[in-house]
Amino acid sequence: MDFIRRHKSSIAITAVALALLIGLGTYTYNRVEAYELKVENQYRRAFYDLTDSVKNIDVALSKGIITTEPKHLAQIANEITQYSSYAKACLGQLPIEDATLENTQKFLTQVGDYTRMLASKSIDNVPITEQQHQTMMELSKYANELFQSLNGLEEQILSSKKGFSDIVATAHEAQQAGGSEASQNAFSDIEANFLNYPSLIYDGPFSDHMENIEPEMLKGMPEVSLEEAKQKALDFIGSDKVKSLEHASDGEGRIHTYGFTAVTDDENRSIYISVTKQGGYVISMLDTKNVEASDLNYEEGIRISQEFLNTKGFHNFKDSYYEVVDGIMTINFAATQDGVILYPDLIKLKIAGDTKEIIGFEARGYLTHHKQREQTVPSISAEAAKKDINKNLSTDKVNLCYIPLESGTEVLCYEIKGKFDNKNYLIYINANNGNEEKILLVLDQENSLLTM
Repeated sequence: MDFIRRHKSSIAITAVALALLIGLGTYTYNRVEAYELKVENQYRRAFYDLTDSVKNIDVALSKGIITTEPKHLAQIANEITQYSSYAKACLGQLPIEDATLENTQKFLTQVGDYTRMLASKSIDNVPITEQQHQTMMELSKYANELFQSLNGLEEQILSSKKGFSDIVATAHEAQQAGGSEASQNAFSDIEANFLNYPSLIYDGPFSDHMENIEPEMLKGMPEVSLEEAKQKALDFIGSDKVKSLEHASDGEGRIHTYGFTAVTDDENRSIYISVTKQGGYVISMLDTKNVEASDLNYEEGIRISQEFLNTKGFHNFKDSYYEVVDGIMTINFAATQDGVILYPDLIKLKIAGDTKEIIGFEARGYLTHHKQREQTVPSISAEAAKKDINKNLSTDKVNLCYIPLESGTEVLCYEIKGKFDNKNYLIYINANNGNEEKILLVLDQENSLLTM
């Protein structure tokens, strides 16, 4: 009888354990499935918004081609700038490597900048040339082709049982395979629209003649090997975080890079990192970690970021603006020299609000512009700089800084913080001649500090 009771007891315990295991497995499966669905929905929303923004750019350019009214052209240029900025933001949310749609990104950047330049000339009564009008028509053609390609891919996603993540994975595999398979890459087909995209030379910060400027930090630097770049990537991420690091692709844009993918202990998490071929500098790093929640405040974010920058050899950086989106805090840092803020020399960091880890790093601005400035002493005093600004503006702090101009040059300025009608402003006064170079409106909101 004891044997039977023990046998029955063992069966009952086994049944309970089995039920618990099945329940745990079901719970884990449901959580993974819910997470994948959430990510898929985020990708789809970003992609649909990207398609819609490109459609709006196409429509606005079509109007801009035929208008003869400077005020109307200025309004259209403002619309295109907004649509292109939003399109780039949507593109940045998709799990696509930068090099895959490099020319598409370039188009979205230049189209708003170019039309804004034309509107500015038109308002100043400078007639638009026939060549500039032809360029507008070319931009309109490219916008329409880009919209048609995105719309076609959108229909493919809707009609297919595959999710956006699956299509991206297939495209990546095709890109890695090369040859005839690469032609089936949906994103390569989109990028193919821009094979003959014209070079735009104009007075603006994103003109092709500015894009082709040799990055200051890379001048005269030797080229590193693939293995050397791989070691630099591993050192930057930290070997304790990485199970394996594989060469993924090469970036052949203005700055040539080696691209690597790092596999971590978390199956749902990868790290993408790019190292410049010349000089071997880490130019970008993106961790796909899912951020569940955030209890990170701005002061803590600054402290974590400064510690990270110092450990990577970036000293004397000043925080400028920040934004918190989906639990991730993004902070811009500018280099300094003799106390002068160098706004062109930017490094951008992303911090996970739950684990307080650095999950994003971007140093393109820093590598492009950083150098020793010849002038850090102003020619006029701060009081002289403040003399001609609006008298209704109550001024506060004054900083010396270098700011970039739309022509691609930079200038030493006084950054004057002021307030009027409960709005905060930054006024930039040329520190050599007292001219007003730029005015920015500061947007201090609950989860961001930005400028417009």
